[in-house]
Amino acid sequence: MRDRETELHYYPKDMLSLQGVSHVLCIAPHPDDEVLGCGGALALFAQQGAQVQSVIVTSGDKALGAASAEHAAERVGESRRAAEILGSQPPQFLIFEDRALTYSSALVNALGHAMQSHLVPDLPALLLLPSLSEPHPDHQAVALAGLAAAQNWLGPLRVLFYEVGAPLHPNTYLDITTVAGTKWQAVAQFGSQLALESYESHAKAFASLRSFGLGAGCVAAEAFFEVDLIKVKLSGPLAALPQWPWVRARLELANASQDLPLVSVLVRSMDRSSLAETLASVAQQTYSNIEVVVVNASAKAHSPLSYMPTHLQLRLIDPPSPVGLGRSVAANLALEEAQGCLALFLDDDDLIAPEHLQRLVQALHEQPRAIGAYSGVKVVREDGEVLREYDSPWSRQRLAGINFLPIHAVLFRMDAVRERHIRFDTALPVLEDWDFWHQLCRDLELVHCPGVTAVYRQGLGQSGLSDPAHPNHWKAWHLQLLQRYLSQVPLQDTAEVLAWHAIELDNLGVQMDQLRGMQKAVQQKLAQNQQDLHLQEQQALQHQQARDLFQQELERFSLQMQAELSAKELQLQHFARESQQALDDKEAQLHRLARESQQALDDKEAQIQSEFLQRQQLQQSLAAIHDSSWWKWGEAMRRIRGRKKA
Repeated sequence: MRDRETELHYYPKDMLSLQGVSHVLCIAPHPDDEVLGCGGALALFAQQGAQVQSVIVTSGDKALGAASAEHAAERVGESRRAAEILGSQPPQFLIFEDRALTYSSALVNALGHAMQSHLVPDLPALLLLPSLSEPHPDHQAVALAGLAAAQNWLGPLRVLFYEVGAPLHPNTYLDITTVAGTKWQAVAQFGSQLALESYESHAKAFASLRSFGLGAGCVAAEAFFEVDLIKVKLSGPLAALPQWPWVRARLELANASQDLPLVSVLVRSMDRSSLAETLASVAQQTYSNIEVVVVNASAKAHSPLSYMPTHLQLRLIDPPSPVGLGRSVAANLALEEAQGCLALFLDDDDLIAPEHLQRLVQALHEQPRAIGAYSGVKVVREDGEVLREYDSPWSRQRLAGINFLPIHAVLFRMDAVRERHIRFDTALPVLEDWDFWHQLCRDLELVHCPGVTAVYRQGLGQSGLSDPAHPNHWKAWHLQLLQRYLSQVPLQDTAEVLAWHAIELDNLGVQMDQLRGMQKAVQQKLAQNQQDLHLQEQQALQHQQARDLFQQELERFSLQMQAELSAKELQLQHFARESQQALDDKEAQLHRLARESQQALDDKEAQIQSEFLQRQQLQQSLAAIHDSSWWKWGEAMRRIRGRKKA
């Protein structure tokens, strides 16, 4: 059991192909589920020329509470209008009771009959079902029944679960950006449901969420969980459950820290101040299922460990008597107290990186036949200066000649320790871990995880291991252990070990020669680079001088141009003033001429007006004269007539 998996394995980004599918059948529990869950897919497959059909199990007549034939008719009409917008066939409705669906032979048979009616056994088809992780019980029943019907189908068939009311753990995606508007137009047909819940915004939120990670051009997507029908037939429903706990279980991933292998971190403590730093490095591990066994190896009561975080299982083991324990005795006591299936020793002055246990546990999971796994260790002085690194590939011959495995580098399986009764040699004051590795790896292998993830702080302990004047100096005990090992193995094995080390020395010599050659080549290259650099510096200096001269010439030319521009500007200003004065004079002259012309026009107009009045008066006089003459003539005629009558 592991606690992690690579992103692409756990969250695959497989895209649903639109090619090679002739028939698409969508099974929906209620009217609108087919559009909310996979309306984009239905529209895209319809555009590709596939035969797209929806089968809706109920009429959704209880959406408002009690069954209503009027409401059922309304919802059926909504689905039909939505299907027309998506370009799919008019939906088929089955006669099952809304909000009362159960997994039954009747439902399985009905869905099987729908598949026979709308799919062709010899042609590749796609079956869309509501997800098993849906919260609505009708959706769950349809998903189970549809999956059962699919297992009885004999033709080529892909089965995908779609999400409506709750997110599933997808393994297949479809970019619906080009038909998103069509989907939302189809969703808008379900007015009876949109008045109850904000299904449209819910579906748009899903589409936006599922577009993440599919590229900048994708703004809407649908997510599915594709079911492997062969695995379902072989291993049952676990292969079809699209919720993350079941997905993790199928991938053999833990759903809780207790599901992970328990790692026992075994600490032999002398109750030094460095213990807090050591335990802090355990507390920050990315691996979660850890127990810490601290064995009090000092000759006194141990200080409380109250500073340890509560998420770590911690046990402080005191020896039966208050006397101090030797390194091997304390290690054996820690092994006896360990409850984990994996264990790692950690001295109370050393450190492990946060990913140390995680990497080693993962390596053992990938190599189940290995007895243990180890990583690189950095050796530092008390002041932090790095002295060396242990990070060599695994070799039993190397281990036979020298201990290249610091004790906290190795995570090992406890079952082998318990079955073989492997223990630390209490007669060894130092190098007891080397002897322990010999016993552990007698016929089993270790896995090397390259890279330094642990720190060995040399000089903080009191063992005398690195002190040439101390009786516990490693060289003397190294000789004793070599003599022991050589006496326990056949001469042939000893010869192989010596030959391996001789070859390693030869290889090391070759590598040193290569390094020296590389160093010489690097030095020559460095010298050449220095010459080139010096030449480049001279060229750069020349370029700088030329640039300075050019800059000076440019500044001089700029000043000259500025002076000329200033002179031209003065000339232009003088010309502008003269032109403005001429324009002003011309304008004044024009104003004067305009006034004179206006006055002449006014005088002429007055003259014409006067002449017009005179002519009018003359006409009036003539008219009066005319009228007077006629009157006199009339009077004369009247008199003449009077005389004639007399």
